[in-house]
Amino acid sequence: PDAWFHGYLWFGRLGMLPFAWLAAWSIWRLARSAFGELAGLAALGLHAVHPVVLGHASLMTADMPLAAGYTFVVWRAFEWLQRPGLRNLLLLGIGLGGTLATKYLALFLVPALALTAAFAVGWLRVRPQFRWHPAASPPPTTILRSGTLVSASIAIVATVALATLHTAYLWQPGGYEPKPVAAATEPVDPRDPEAGPLSQLLRENIDRPLVRTAVSILPEPFVRGIDYQKLYSESGGQTRFGDSI
Repeated sequence: PDAWFHGYLWFGRLGMLPFAWLAAWSIWRLARSAFGELAGLAALGLHAVHPVVLGHASLMTADMPLAAGYTFVVWRAFEWLQRPGLRNLLLLGIGLGGTLATKYLALFLVPALALTAAFAVGWLRVRPQFRWHPAASPPPTTILRSGTLVSASIAIVATVALATLHTAYLWQPGGYEPKPVAAATEPVDPRDPEAGPLSQLLRENIDRPLVRTAVSILPEPFVRGIDYQKLYSESGGQTRFGDSI
């Protein structure tokens, strides 16, 4: 049994290495595109010898895939600002959806990416000849000056990201429907697969049109996991039934 366990553990840890390689590749390409070849090599070298990267690259946790997804999304977003086009939009959407599937903390990437993109587009409109480093050519700003094209680009990224997230969850149906309850404060058994929203926050806001729409188009296991994490935080590390999670 020990040999069997360690054998499968070895293959599982081996499966984490591609995420470390993806993170290294993304960091190198991002730094090279922004600041030149020397900066790219320096960033890659620092990443390769970083103790946290070395420690987590072969662990069967979600941390390395999350880090790889973050760096890939930032790199592709930068590439889109430099060279707006469908290819970069598709890669950005795939990266965003894949990153959301790694860990629930990846949700913070969505508002961060939106705010960064808005700031960058505004900056390029004010300074269209801005260069990240002297050897770089100024980014094309024709598409960035059109609000319609920018809105269409956001829609494409969101659609591709949603499709990628559903693919990662094997196209589980959406629609996290709540069971009728007397009040939002009534306890719900988290072990009931049809319990509906568990956390106080979601149960109080599930009837809002925007919340219900978001819940209906996302994979149910994804929403249920986020809801369960919120229940965990509301309960001080325990469920409402006193069992440690």
